[in-house]
Amino acid sequence: MKTITYVLLLWTTTTIICFGQTNGYVKIGKYRWSESVIITNCSIDGTESDEGVITSNVGQKFRVINILENLAIIQILDYTEKVKEDNSARIIKPNSEFYKYNFRGSKTDFNNLADEDVNARNYGDRQRYFSVETRLIEKYAMDESVVGGTLAAGVINFPFKYRPQKDNKDFSGAFNFGAGIGFTFRHKKWRQLTHAIISGYSISNIVLDSPSVSKNADKLANTNNFSAFSFSLGYLIQYQQVQAGLFVGWDRLSNINQVEYDWNHQGKPWLSVGFGLAIFSGQKEKVEKNKSNEQ
Repeated sequence: MKTITYVLLLWTTTTIICFGQTNGYVKIGKYRWSESVIITNCSIDGTESDEGVITSNVGQKFRVINILENLAIIQILDYTEKVKEDNSARIIKPNSEFYKYNFRGSKTDFNNLADEDVNARNYGDRQRYFSVETRLIEKYAMDESVVGGTLAAGVINFPFKYRPQKDNKDFSGAFNFGAGIGFTFRHKKWRQLTHAIISGYSISNIVLDSPSVSKNADKLANTNNFSAFSFSLGYLIQYQQVQAGLFVGWDRLSNINQVEYDWNHQGKPWLSVGFGLAIFSGQKEKVEKNKSNEQ
């Protein structure tokens, strides 16, 4: 049995997906504050109210509903609880921050609203809106929009492969260069860690030697390079632009060469792990719309 040496495998890929990065500009959609900032009470058209300014909360979710030059009009997502009270049709119950960030009025004003308006979070002219500089959103907020499942395509290479077949283990290098196609799972746009399933298709250079064949070993020279078709499937994680993955694959010689030499690893699995860097990246996103009552 051959000694197995664990080696970090070099794997490089060029993808058409840009993972988890914000665009650097503010657009209509859902965000979350990563730092507290000053926000100003205003009407839905951006007119400042006499209630002045307050500070946002870290982790507070809000929705940009309009952009006026360097100002964004935002609506803080409800500070309410979905708790059905006994003998009541209402399922929405305000908590301590509700009147500060969501509702302009008193508890009596809130209780006078119709149940259907409360449950739909339709507060009419009682709804609080705030204005905030767009630069503060760019600097201190995370885009909460969801990037749907996206396709990725690029170039993939596995210079080394470990073949774990019983009584015939092999660890060797074999140049191969081909296409990789994958699917990146849906994630919040601000997340820098993403996950993907990648499949690879390539033509590999396979070196045959006497121990690796069952027929006509005497016909092999010291160096015997043959072409094989390779298929691989793997799980890839990416943090910012750095990638790491675990892959399993299968190689197949042509029928002519396989009939002549009976390669022991024909169609049998090999394992590979790899690290790499997304050299080029672009983006094609499918952003899921948030429901108006999403928390």
